[in-house]
Amino acid sequence: MLITKIDRVKGGLLAIMCGDEQVALLDRKTVEEHDIGVGVSVPESVLAELQFESDCRRALTAGLYLVARKEVCRSQVINKLAPNYGHEAAEAAADELEKLGFVNDRRYAEMLAAIYFEDRHFYTRRVMLELTHKGVSREIAHEICEELAPDEEQAIKELLSGRLGRDLSSDTGKRRVYSSLERYGYSSYTIRSVMRQYLDNGDDDY
Repeated sequence: MLITKIDRVKGGLLAIMCGDEQVALLDRKTVEEHDIGVGVSVPESVLAELQFESDCRRALTAGLYLVARKEVCRSQVINKLAPNYGHEAAEAAADELEKLGFVNDRRYAEMLAAIYFEDRHFYTRRVMLELTHKGVSREIAHEICEELAPDEEQAIKELLSGRLGRDLSSDTGKRRVYSSLERYGYSSYTIRSVMRQYLDNGDDDY
């Protein structure tokens, strides 16, 4: 394909034209490295390779900006970059960011799980749901929950010793507390057991 024109377009990119048809949209570095210019004949397959190279380079640059702002997991990087650079380029960028240590799904999952367990008082089932919703694999989410989950019974006791425990004075309150603890991810059996102990003994031991 004979390149007849190169136009500068938005974002500092260069539109490679063959007649009236745009055959590639490349960053300047890719154009300069491969001596792409007007009057040069480039096979269509080579143009496709150059387009992918340019997409990967731009995706990595965008990925670096992304990880500089906040901790993210691999799937979030890919989902963020794919619409603009294509799925393959997004995956290549994610691979490179992992190699550089900027993306680490286990580190990301540990950070979130600590917040969910300690600050929000969620338990394993809910934490697993939140982590996988954020893009963490079920395998990693399960491993992290196994490592960080506190004792379930003690965690419920601590919640009942606070505001939740004050709602147990009525049947409506008991149902509300039970539903809240279920939403937090605690097991039905442990909720019933601890609530029964609390009601039998009062809150003196909590």
